[in-house]
Amino acid sequence: MLLSDAVNLLRLDLFDPAGPGQRWNQSDLERAIDKAVVCYSHYIPHIASADLPIQAGQRTYAFPDSWNPSYPILWIERIWYPVPSPGRTLAFAEHSNLLDSSYAPGMGAGQQPSFTLLMPDCELPQDTTQMLRIFYATRQQLDTSGSTIPDIDRDLIMLGASSYAMQAYQVPTNDNFTFQDGFLHDRLDDSNIPAAWSAVALQRQMQFMARLQERQRQQGLAAAPRLTWRGRI
Repeated sequence: MLLSDAVNLLRLDLFDPAGPGQRWNQSDLERAIDKAVVCYSHYIPHIASADLPIQAGQRTYAFPDSWNPSYPILWIERIWYPVPSPGRTLAFAEHSNLLDSSYAPGMGAGQQPSFTLLMPDCELPQDTTQMLRIFYATRQQLDTSGSTIPDIDRDLIMLGASSYAMQAYQVPTNDNFTFQDGFLHDRLDDSNIPAAWSAVALQRQMQFMARLQERQRQQGLAAAPRLTWRGRI
């Protein structure tokens, strides 16, 4: 799915076909989709991996380069060592810049995000022919070149995007007012429109967050180890 496909789907869900009478501009819907993808990524990030060469006796390593420069690493998910031999998961402490600020906790000004292996000196990797495999999280991709979001979550993204689009559309309706023509005695009341848009947007936002939490639980269950009971029959 490309960004253009997502915009078309969103217009269908909003009953807003493109044309002279459309409520939302292209840029408005793209912005709403981007907000939904960012929120989705906090619950279900894209997990990628990179191999780092071992430095004998070294404990702290800089983050690897992200798979896409436009999507920086959010956090380290896990570290596997050694590669390519059968290995194990290593404990580590992360010194990242999750808030995208040079003054985030654990980060000095201009300091590159890094992680530190938590193990005694005698257990630090020494074999420089081996590699550390770093599994890391980034935001999901949905742009003009492609998408990393699973097809099963396509409608979930549309649900969130429709909520953000409605919230944005509601803002200018706050200028609506009640008007009565004293000569013709006609009365026009647009004051309920902002509340109506806000109510629908809030309902969809709550549905979006509930489904995000459900999908996150499903992801956790899928990754959880399973116990197998063995016994005599």
